Amino acid sequence: MRGLLQRAKRIYQTEGLAQPLRRAPAGFTYCLFERRTYVLVDHATENIRHMDTADLMPRAEDCSLKIVSTNAEADELETQGLEFRSQISNARERLGKEAAAFVVFVGGEFASIAWVAMSQEAVETLSEPPVRTDFTKGEALCGAVLTKQEHRRKRLNLYMGLHIRQFLLDRGIATMRGAIGKDNAASLKANDRFRPTVYAEGRYLRILRWKSWKERPLSTSEQEAVRQSDEPHS
Repeated sequence: MRGLLQRAKRIYQTEGLAQPLRRAPAGFTYCLFERRTYVLVDHATENIRHMDTADLMPRAEDCSLKIVSTNAEADELETQGLEFRSQISNARERLGKEAAAFVVFVGGEFASIAWVAMSQEAVETLSEPPVRTDFTKGEALCGAVLTKQEHRRKRLNLYMGLHIRQFLLDRGIATMRGAIGKDNAASLKANDRFRPTVYAEGRYLRILRWKSWKERPLSTSEQEAVRQSDEPHS
């Protein structure tokens, strides 16, 4: 039930009040059973060295991005009127477990957020698929992305993506991994800007408290099929 309430809160924040009510029956099913298929991607952080970053700037006035790695830093932001933790479930726990938050504010109001985990302990706080990530070999995991409904289609995710890669590159982290819902064409296409490698398919299954996660490497032809599915149709 706690998970259901948190899920309803996230939907309300991004899509308004009508969506949680419309999705209520599916939400109760979600409490018992969940099955999803993901596309797993690798991003070489050094790719941003060769990108035209002008195309990644946000389409929003009075837009600012803050990188927050500790609760003390979040406290300092709040003294400036920039607050986000109350709108994100277990944000305090995440910041206490080596997860870094990339937060976009528009007009001083919280608009979008993405999290980067640089340890297994941090991954476990993000409610993301347990993508195999080797933190000892310069890998990190990005996930738990949230953008409010009124701020979508403003390139905020691209803007965050640029800063995330620069943050990791500056710290010697060569690879950022992520899991994108196979049916999430918009996110798959947006990720194409950063030239990722689609390396596997992930399948998640949960029945009550029992969970299963499997990763299957994709052949070259399957990787190409995923890329083509992201292209706009005439």
